[in-house]
Amino acid sequence: MSENWKDWNGGKFLPVPENAVGDVRLRSGKVMKGVVAKEVMWGRPKCPVAANDNYRNGGEIVAYSFGGEAA
Repeated sequence: MSENWKDWNGGKFLPVPENAVGDVRLRSGKVMKGVVAKEVMWGRPKCPVAANDNYRNGGEIVAYSFGGEAA
């Protein structure tokens, strides 16, 4: 799925349909594969938030690649 990456700068809250399934790349370089769009944190918080903790999951989303929808 990850062949068509789109950069993400935090604009619109959810750039794809809620049930879209795809991959997200985090600032740390970690790629989360096969995630459902509504289950990841798209916002860019102004202060540290557990869901964007660099030590737990690699930080904020910087790119995404989504195709299909969850069943």
